[in-house]
Amino acid sequence: MMTDLMLMLSPINLIIFVLVMARLSGMIAAAPFFSSIPMPMQAKAIIVFLAGFIMYPVVAATTATPVLGNVLDLPALLVLITKEVLIGALIGFCANLIFVGIQMAGQILAMQMGLAISDVLDPVTQQNVPVLGQFYMFIASLTFIFINGHVWLFSSIYDSYKIIPLNYDFVFTGPLIEKIVFFSSQIFNIAFELIVPIYAVLIITAMILGLMSKSLPHMNVFMVALPIKIFIGLALMCMFTMQTSTYLAGLMETLLKNIDNMFL
Repeated sequence: MMTDLMLMLSPINLIIFVLVMARLSGMIAAAPFFSSIPMPMQAKAIIVFLAGFIMYPVVAATTATPVLGNVLDLPALLVLITKEVLIGALIGFCANLIFVGIQMAGQILAMQMGLAISDVLDPVTQQNVPVLGQFYMFIASLTFIFINGHVWLFSSIYDSYKIIPLNYDFVFTGPLIEKIVFFSSQIFNIAFELIVPIYAVLIITAMILGLMSKSLPHMNVFMVALPIKIFIGLALMCMFTMQTSTYLAGLMETLLKNIDNMFL
């Protein structure tokens, strides 16, 4: 048993464990839910350690020891750690683009409703964002947990070792760049598809109010338009809450599956 313990604590195995945690750390730092809600750094460190402890035996069994034979050299080890962090951050970044599109939807809707100036402080980014953007972010976070999105992310990290093992070989190929561009382009599709029914009703309301202002020039339409648009927008948001959650669940599952196959 002492021999097994010494083998587990050998320099190569410790380095493999550190590299596994490096890839997980990059994902945790950029992934949705983990980076979009205020979470203590100690909690994130515990999650990384436990997940790394679970993945380590599988990764160590499939990693060729001669490949890591020269990582006892500090510069080589730093190169490997940087590569692992970047791979994890790339997975988390592509997943986080979903939430960027959702928050953009809230910002567009807030401008159309006249609530663009009603900003709240985002505790994560320390920036002022429209309150409607935060509302959609809360719905997205709950939906993400409901569909086990965090499990999808850890599964993507695990599957990435089948394509990109612990070695020095990693290049940004054409198909990989194409997939990253595709995920980035989905921001605008997500933003407009999420709010298009409410946005269409608000545009029609604005057109009707514009016609009223022409037919009733003595009426102060501006004082009437603002509360009407806010009331209609909030009412429609409440009516479509269930449909919004259903749409987000299907959207997240589709994009997370694509992220899982990103390096293929």
